[in-house]
Amino acid sequence: MTKEIPTPTEAKRSRGRPRKTPAQIAYTAVNPPKHNRKSDFVSRPGVAAMAATTLNDDRLLSRPEVIARTGIGTSQIYRLMGEGRFPRAINISAKSVRWRPAELRAWLADPVSYRANNNSAPLARAA
Repeated sequence: MTKEIPTPTEAKRSRGRPRKTPAQIAYTAVNPPKHNRKSDFVSRPGVAAMAATTLNDDRLLSRPEVIARTGIGTSQIYRLMGEGRFPRAINISAKSVRWRPAELRAWLADPVSYRANNNSAPLARAA
C-alpha cells in the first residue's frame, strides 16, 4: 500500500491552525475579541482608574500604573532610566519593580530637564 503524496495546496491546508468556518467568521465580525495579544496596559479596565487617582498617596506605583500616568511605554521608561532622565525603579523582588510617587511627580512636572537623583533614600524595611 502506497501513501499518496498530497498536492502543495492540500499540504498547505493541513498545516497550522484549522481554517475558520463561515459561521465563526460571522460571529467574530459581530463579537470582536475582548483582548488581543498586543494590547497595551492603558486599554485594560482598571488601569484608567489607576491613572485617575492622585499621586499624593504613599504607596509605590507598579509598572502598569506608571505607564498609564506617563503615557510612555515600558521600553521608553527603561531607556530613560538608563540615561538618568526618568525616576529609578525600586526592586521589590527578582521580578517586580515599583516607583516612588514623589519622584514620578517631579518627573511629570518637568520631564525635559528631569535628572534622576542617584542618592535617593532607600525604603525603610519593617522590623
